[in-house]
Amino acid sequence: MAQKSIRTASILVCRGVPKPYDYLLPEDGDFHIGTHVSCPFGKSEAMGIILDIQTPKTAPNDKLKPCGEVLEKKPVLSQELIDFIFWFADMYHCSPHQAYQQVIGTMKLRELPEQEESADLSPPSYDLTKEQEKALKTLRDNKYPEYLIQGVTASGKTEIYLQRAADIIKEGRSVIMLLPEIALTPQTQTHFKERFGDSVAVIHSGLTPKWREVEWNRLQQGQAKICIGPRSAIFSPLENIGLIIIDEEHEGTYKQESSPRYYTHDVARYRAGVHNATLILGSATPRLETLQRTKDPKNKSHLIVLKERIHKRPMPQIDLIDLTRYPLQGASLANPIIEAIQDRLSKKEKVIIFINRRGYAPAISCQFCAEVLTCKHCELPLPYHKNKKLTCHRCNVQYPMVHDCPSCKKSGLTLSGTASQKVEVDCRKLFPDANVFRLDSDTSQGRDAVQTTLAEFKESGDILIGTQMIAKGHHIESVSLVAVLGIDQLLAMPDFRAAERSFQLLTQVAGRTGRGEDEGHVMVQTALPQHYVIQYAQQYNQDKFYETELGYRSQFQYPPFGRLIHIILSSKIPTQLPQVALQLKQYFQDALPKSTQMLGPQPAPVEKIRDYHRWRFLFKVPHDDWDAVKELCRNIPTVPRSCRCIIDFDPQQLL
Repeated sequence: MAQKSIRTASILVCRGVPKPYDYLLPEDGDFHIGTHVSCPFGKSEAMGIILDIQTPKTAPNDKLKPCGEVLEKKPVLSQELIDFIFWFADMYHCSPHQAYQQVIGTMKLRELPEQEESADLSPPSYDLTKEQEKALKTLRDNKYPEYLIQGVTASGKTEIYLQRAADIIKEGRSVIMLLPEIALTPQTQTHFKERFGDSVAVIHSGLTPKWREVEWNRLQQGQAKICIGPRSAIFSPLENIGLIIIDEEHEGTYKQESSPRYYTHDVARYRAGVHNATLILGSATPRLETLQRTKDPKNKSHLIVLKERIHKRPMPQIDLIDLTRYPLQGASLANPIIEAIQDRLSKKEKVIIFINRRGYAPAISCQFCAEVLTCKHCELPLPYHKNKKLTCHRCNVQYPMVHDCPSCKKSGLTLSGTASQKVEVDCRKLFPDANVFRLDSDTSQGRDAVQTTLAEFKESGDILIGTQMIAKGHHIESVSLVAVLGIDQLLAMPDFRAAERSFQLLTQVAGRTGRGEDEGHVMVQTALPQHYVIQYAQQYNQDKFYETELGYRSQFQYPPFGRLIHIILSSKIPTQLPQVALQLKQYFQDALPKSTQMLGPQPAPVEKIRDYHRWRFLFKVPHDDWDAVKELCRNIPTVPRSCRCIIDFDPQQLL
């Protein structure tokens, strides 16, 4: 009987190592590329993934260890997912195992019951506007790999997504539909399930681990052809992807702010390229970088504009309530807004009040010595909550309320500013007969909390107070008034994107009203009514805003006129940071292209988080220098183990 050939395998070991290792394959076992196996690593056992199988012509190295058994409960990875893992590791300078954890995670193979074929996928006969019809025709012509749909709020972008997805499904291909946050998933899921039935799967961190695993397996085994979810859904194991949609593409949540710091748009472009799929980005207020891509022919990105709302409903009127004329006098709402709310309530119409701060008061200060109470772990002002606790919103540590100033020991502490809990208290006093709801991260704990609150507000609510989670995507036709508070604080953030974010937020919040028969109205409470951002938002003059903002960006070489790399050094030993920073400064100074600007090293705007002191570098990199500077970052000198070095490519926040 002929002896079986000796085979070896290149295996990605699930440890923090930079490269695969070779192992001998046992003669018995069903080994394939993409199979998970156990393998000896050092003095322990590790999980690994077979990347390649060889039959060497000569005897293999006798030091090679045999790998262990096939891990039957782990899925077999496609070649596309394996390539994806290594692309991701290279793109974001992380180990292949870190990339594996991001792309695959802890998913296990599950045997699923057989599923009946989905119903007919023919779209219902909706009356499309001429703009929608033109947009769909452009998408169906399929002349570009990437499209940006810049459509005003309530212009019908979702119906365009649904009909284009139906085209792709009929071709036997699959679809990924990305949303900026979990709260918007149920609404979108409902639209897609009405159209595509059981072909739809949902992936997000709010699911139980078991249910998330079931959905992942449905996608991997071909039972579902459409994946809906926030940014992590871009890692869906779908095959033959034909369409990727990024809705509300301007949202900062598409950037992961923990390691590995990936940007969903870049990952989506990679996967779309591999599958020869179309990428659609949609927003009423696209990022400047996304809009600018459509103006450069080499990007092959095409702009589609929707200027009209469905049923030709008018855009809401935006009024500015000048706080220099209408001082608050201890309340959170100016008198014109109070009167407008009373008027809407008398007509049985609904009101939304937006404020981008949670808690009761953003800070507590001493009226005698001006000391501001701060978190001892983060050195940030401590917001006061109604539970009489001071809660750091950065590290979530709670402190008991004190009545004497820790600095001067006098009894003179006062609450400063306004947040969502204070607005709720004021509304309950001012409008005692109104049914008031609040939606922020304090009230949205639990799997279905957001949807329950929204459903109750639609059914019986009068006033909904909320933070950013109510600013986008929600369709509530009976809302006729939106009041916007606290926009001045957002404008004052020390970040070059503060103006853009403020403009986007005002426009998006305004879009929550006037979606039904009642005419919409927006009131913006501000001490800066002449600020160009607020003026252009009031006029819905996006072109002028973009033109003005691009002028500033060009002057200071900010995106889209270059790209950014943000390097954060953090350590619990504050004296260590200047020394490490000086070492890195010397390294970069000697090697950086002359056209790349290096700002820093210097203390970060937020100097301390969770007991870690922070210094930072910011590099403004021309597009032509990007690959060279990225390579420098790949070979950055090793820092002491007591110091963290975080490299963030294309950062979306610089605090």
